[in-house]
Amino acid sequence: MSICPCATARGRPSPPDPEGHATTFGESIKTVYTKYATFSGRASRSEFWWYSLFYYAIGLGFDFLLPELGNIWTFANFAPLLAVTARRLHDTNRSGWWQALPLIGLPLAAYGAFDFFNDPLMSMTDLLLNPLFLIGAVIVLGTYILLIVWWATPGTHGANRFGEDPLGRTEADVFD
Repeated sequence: MSICPCATARGRPSPPDPEGHATTFGESIKTVYTKYATFSGRASRSEFWWYSLFYYAIGLGFDFLLPELGNIWTFANFAPLLAVTARRLHDTNRSGWWQALPLIGLPLAAYGAFDFFNDPLMSMTDLLLNPLFLIGAVIVLGTYILLIVWWATPGTHGANRFGEDPLGRTEADVFD
């Protein structure tokens, strides 16, 4: 017996549940824009990853073809990206504020890179050997790896402190 109610007998994903949580690409995009700035509740992995694919694919397309529109796209869609990321972290029973974790290393990396951008004689090797830049870059990279692991982790079964399970699972489904 399957513990995941999101699969039908044919192995295809079921349609979204009555609360509007998405399982398909189109439904994920629709749900994210419906909850444009909703930072409460939970988002399934499919909702988060489908929207992330959409966001970055369109953004890269604009950056290569029409860079001015790429900036507008990024700015206009930043709130829904932050919101779906917060809801995805909520699904794993973590605060949405964890998505700010990489910001810890940015000041170090930026301060370490300051000389690189102001000194025309400084080489890329000098930048990579700068301890402040290196420590900041390692912190940023490490925190992004941690976030990716959390985003890919299945959500908690049943309700948690952030709301009901977007897949409609209960704690009892774990033992079926």
